Amino acid sequence: MSRQHFIALDGLRGVAALAVLLYHLRFWSFDGALPAHAYLAVDFFFCLSGFVVTYAYELRLRSEMNFASFCLSRLIRLFPLIVLGAVCGMMVQCLGAVANHDLKSISNILLSAPFAALSLPALPQISKEPFLLNGPSWSLFFEILANLGFAVLLYKLRSRLLCALAAASGLALSVAVFANGSAAFGWTYPTLGLGLLRVAFPFLVGCLICRLHQAQKLAWFSLSPAVTSAALVGILFTPKLPLGAGAYFDLLCLIAIFPAIIIASRKTVKSVWGARLLSELGRLSFPLYILHAPMIAAFVMVATRIHLPEWLYIPLSVTLILPTCYLVGTTFDEPLRSYLNRMQARSDYSKRT
Repeated sequence: MSRQHFIALDGLRGVAALAVLLYHLRFWSFDGALPAHAYLAVDFFFCLSGFVVTYAYELRLRSEMNFASFCLSRLIRLFPLIVLGAVCGMMVQCLGAVANHDLKSISNILLSAPFAALSLPALPQISKEPFLLNGPSWSLFFEILANLGFAVLLYKLRSRLLCALAAASGLALSVAVFANGSAAFGWTYPTLGLGLLRVAFPFLVGCLICRLHQAQKLAWFSLSPAVTSAALVGILFTPKLPLGAGAYFDLLCLIAIFPAIIIASRKTVKSVWGARLLSELGRLSFPLYILHAPMIAAFVMVATRIHLPEWLYIPLSVTLILPTCYLVGTTFDEPLRSYLNRMQARSDYSKRT
């Protein structure tokens, strides 16, 4: 049976990754005011992941796929670039330590590298931050936990129970967001536990959206990719809100707007050029997300050494980072994953025969 490819969702993933890049460059423009809410891109990714993982694996886990095969499939999808990002982060951190004559920190950087390569938080004894070598990998840690939880339990549960779990996790997440003042948490040692709440609710909502989609109960709601992309950009680029309003805004996005955007983006894209653009954005999204932080760190290290004016930081770094990440994705990650997937398919076939 052929499987639908959600090209509009690929494009939205790319839009969100671009917003994250600009979020981490924001301090060199607009006094850090824009894109003030791009940290919510992670929550969008979590919801999208719940939808995609359910669509790709739920029926297979109920029939021919076992837990080991699921884990191997996700390993192939995620870890080539996670490992590469860890290596890049380690190299940049080591070069920075040498440049700053801080040779004592190199041992801790090297000890943190295996944790980063596995997308695990480093031990507090060896790192001041759990994901110091590659900051964005914190969300991949929770993404992997959600994937494992799906393959162990969630795919077996009835939709009513999934709804109950989503409601409970949403309530707990709301309390955490109001206590924190926003949904921007999960990547530090004190908030690692809250990261579980941050992934649980949107991931479960994504699972439920997929089940409703497969039951053909959402056919009535569809918008063009231009509209949904504009809505996502508008949210992520919303300026910083007055004290107290940020929590309400974040929860509105998590509970209503992000699910609505995903629901509205499930239809086939009819424009050939539009489909090509969305597809290329999707191909760029994961390499950009997982590699941009060490690349920014390397760029800033060089830029400060050569006294580059700060107003050039954003245009030059974006000009360098985007094509580099795209090339890494298309010439390294995609061929490697294709090869590993073929090897997995041959292994599965040999076991069946």
